[in-house]
Amino acid sequence: MNKSLLLFGMGAILCSSVAYAAPRKEAGKNEKFKFAKEMARKVNARNAADQEIWRAGSVTNYQWDYDEWIQYNAYKCSYYPNGLLKEEVSEEGYRNFYEYDSEGRLITITFYISSYGDEEEIECIQTFEYDSVIKDLVVYSSEEYPLYDYGYGYGREISRNDLGNITMVRSYNSWQGDITYSGDALLIEYGDDNKANRITYQYTYEDWETGEEETDIYSILDNIVWENTDGQIYEVELNEPLSKAFIGANRIKSASCIDEELPYPANLTAEYDGVNYKVLIELETGEKVSETEFTSLDEYGSYQYYEYAVDYDFDEGEFYIDATQESTATYVVDKFGLILEDSFVGIEHYEEGDEVYSAQIKAEVTYDELHGYPVEYIISSKSDFDDDLVLQEKIVYADYENYGSTVGVESISNSNNDQVEFFNMNGVRVINPTNGIFIRRQGDKVTKVFVK
Repeated sequence: MNKSLLLFGMGAILCSSVAYAAPRKEAGKNEKFKFAKEMARKVNARNAADQEIWRAGSVTNYQWDYDEWIQYNAYKCSYYPNGLLKEEVSEEGYRNFYEYDSEGRLITITFYISSYGDEEEIECIQTFEYDSVIKDLVVYSSEEYPLYDYGYGYGREISRNDLGNITMVRSYNSWQGDITYSGDALLIEYGDDNKANRITYQYTYEDWETGEEETDIYSILDNIVWENTDGQIYEVELNEPLSKAFIGANRIKSASCIDEELPYPANLTAEYDGVNYKVLIELETGEKVSETEFTSLDEYGSYQYYEYAVDYDFDEGEFYIDATQESTATYVVDKFGLILEDSFVGIEHYEEGDEVYSAQIKAEVTYDELHGYPVEYIISSKSDFDDDLVLQEKIVYADYENYGSTVGVESISNSNNDQVEFFNMNGVRVINPTNGIFIRRQGDKVTKVFVK
């Protein structure tokens, strides 16, 4: 059985987008690590989704088959006393078991897989490790198969200076305990004001002809001026394109840019309005390279996103404009993280004409009239090949139980002097919360608060 089908609970868990600097030459491996990080984030966010902890005891999945719903999966859920997801067991007997650390973060998922054509079930343990400073940042994920004494993993190594600010991030993979660095690295240099003033994204590899180690510099942000930064700069999309300069609590106000895919150096400027932002990148010759606008729609993580970008190509020693691109995305979720809309429209403008591509997911949720939790979730989708939205999946949640009024985890300290932390409704840590609903954690006490 395919492993992705065995993590059957994931389809019903919260979804949201995560910015990630995927190295160009290691895309496949980093996609696996990205999936692992997203899996941990979804479970952690699902557990912290609401203040009054109602948890579904059973979940049933249906697929639309021409004119009727056909059940294809059903499973029972159990929870720890504090409401954290503990176990999912399908009707076929497949089982996912979840374990957490004292912070309430997911650390292991134990599940079972079977090889194609082989009825023997094999235990697999997926583990998650977190950064020591950024508490919810997954830095390593591994998959281990005890029966065969076999395992592999993917991660990122983070280096910090004496002041605790990140100076380098690089990816690696492990095989049977042996670590191999993939070659990509994010290098961060700081000025006298203790703020990052130069970020370099590079890739180091061994030349297959000479055997010598070579380094390609993909992108550089230099002379950086910050609107806000905490020094914990670990995800920067410098290459797809440079306009992804909005990095968690860190906000770049301006910078000079060098990129191997641009014909000339460029300048970046950004404007912020609360959680909304606009980023403009122009070549030093005055031509616009890209323009990005992000608008938050609510406190749950919904947003609209617009981007314009120029696609340059290189031929016979010269850069030329191959196409210009425009794209618009809308992402809407409810307070439980269920996707209500996920739509995308892109247009590529070429000399010979335009190419338009689009995709859309829309969903309807039925909520319990008394308690407000979801009881039915119907998903429809539409692609370039469809005239209208097509029914795809239905998820039915039932047998709810209440696990209390707050999500609490065992803590090594119950002191009122414990550090106060804030998280948005997607479970992402926020340094300076403003304008919205946030999760406030101090020691073993977790509450939901509104910040003006």
